Amino acid sequence: MDDSHVRPSVYGSRSGPGTDATGRPGPSGDEALREGDLAARDLAEALKLAGITLPSLRGDFPGFENRPLVHLGGASAALARELAAWVRGRA
Repeated sequence: MDDSHVRPSVYGSRSGPGTDATGRPGPSGDEALREGDLAARDLAEALKLAGITLPSLRGDFPGFENRPLVHLGGASAALARELAAWVRGRA
């Protein structure tokens, strides 16, 4: 897998248990960060098939309840319009 277009997370890692809304244990901070990074790579690969690259796409530090997050990042207005047109064409 070529992940050269996905920036590594800049937040490092955090260990420790989290809980979900029901009070059950959630993923650790490290597991959530890893899942966010994998999800970002998956999205980057899918977008690449459409010729779209989000330059700031990366897994992000887990937030509320240690849930995995993906930071979609900033993009130029031209890229945002290109992505919007691509989505509209498939909706």
